[in-house]
Amino acid sequence: MRLLLISLTLSLTAAAANANNSFGVLKAVREGSSFYDVRLVRTLTNAVVQIQTWDGEVLGSREVEAGTRTNLRVRIGPKRIPPTDVFAVLLIDGEIADRDRIRVFKSR
Repeated sequence: MRLLLISLTLSLTAAAANANNSFGVLKAVREGSSFYDVRLVRTLTNAVVQIQTWDGEVLGSREVEAGTRTNLRVRIGPKRIPPTDVFAVLLIDGEIADRDRIRVFKSR
C-alpha cells in the first residue's frame, strides 16, 4: 500500500510539472517556410523546442532557458516545412513534455 501511495504521488508530481511546461496557442505555417515562430513557451527548467514531421524527423530545434518565452524562432535546417502538418515538441531531459500540431497551408 505504501509503495502504491509513493508511486501515485510521484506520478501526480510529474503530471503537475508537465502541466507547467507547455506551448501557447500555435499558429499555422506556410509550406516551404525556413522557420517557425512559436508564440509562447513556458518551462520550469531548460528545454529544447523541436519542429518535427509526422514520422519524427527533426526539421529544426532551439534550446530555451527556464521561464516564459514569447516569439521563439526555430530555424528549419536545409529542408523546408513540408506540405503536411508538423509538430512542435517540447523536450525536457530528453522526454516529451508537450507536443502540439502545427497546420501547414499551401503556398500560392
